[in-house]
Amino acid sequence: MLDQQIVDIEDARVVRVNDLRLGKIKGEMKVLAIGVGFKSLLRRLGMDKLDIFNFFKVNLIEWSKAQLVKNGLKIDTFSKEMKTLHPADLANIIEDLTVAQGGELVSSLDYKSAAEVVEELDPQLQKIMVDHLGPEKASTILKKMSIDEIVDLMQMLPKHEIGEYLSYFESKKKKEVEELIKYDDDSAGGLMTTDFISVKLEQTVGEVINIIEKISEDMRFILYVYVVGENKKLIGVVSMRKLLITDEDKTMSEIYKTLPSIAILHVNDELDDIVELMTKYNLFTAAVLNDKGEMKGLVSIDDVMRELKPNA
Repeated sequence: MLDQQIVDIEDARVVRVNDLRLGKIKGEMKVLAIGVGFKSLLRRLGMDKLDIFNFFKVNLIEWSKAQLVKNGLKIDTFSKEMKTLHPADLANIIEDLTVAQGGELVSSLDYKSAAEVVEELDPQLQKIMVDHLGPEKASTILKKMSIDEIVDLMQMLPKHEIGEYLSYFESKKKKEVEELIKYDDDSAGGLMTTDFISVKLEQTVGEVINIIEKISEDMRFILYVYVVGENKKLIGVVSMRKLLITDEDKTMSEIYKTLPSIAILHVNDELDDIVELMTKYNLFTAAVLNDKGEMKGLVSIDDVMRELKPNA
């Protein structure tokens, strides 16, 4: 175990083993904990007496809270605790591993979970991971990611590779990605996602709820449904709260509200203007329209923060 890498599940990090704490359990000598940090290294070297003022703290990790990393991750022995870590924590762990080890960890997850983890990776590591997995395998994971995240990743790839990845996508999603790639990264068009629900005036509350039940699993969040007319021109919105407390027979035309101009962006609006608008009016989301008034997407404050601080 000494000098091996381990995953500290509790603190979601990769550390090196400097020392071991042993003890007897039912008459047998067992490893109780793993020593990491400088204090453990001093003790192992027989130099712990140099720390006469106990300046360095003993840092121990319970054996049950560790996962060995050796010759590649042992996927078949992954603990349940590790697989249920938050995607952001798993991403932090992957960033401390080799590309091969990280790729093995990602491959061990179901596609939806793998997509959530890849979304949390540093943008440059995302590209490296996708290159490592290859177009066919990576595209299966990419399909489960939100459209705006896919677009951000595609924009980092050489142009001749984008088509190869998109060839594994169904035509509708492929078309959406190709359209969004055209916009500048720091514009509303470049930041927006097309993961929103649009409905028509004549649809009933019951029909809309059925639509939400069918597609909600593939969406990050649903705060509103957007009421559109001919050519997808935005008319208004209906909140999820309104849908839940309204009679199922009522139509959207009876319950929608006009979206205020402060919650509307244009596809070419620049990042500084978007930040100012959303922070000034405490907006979580803003609808994105083109010159014809057609709704093209949705920008969330999360999208803005990712652009401002991509390595967070």
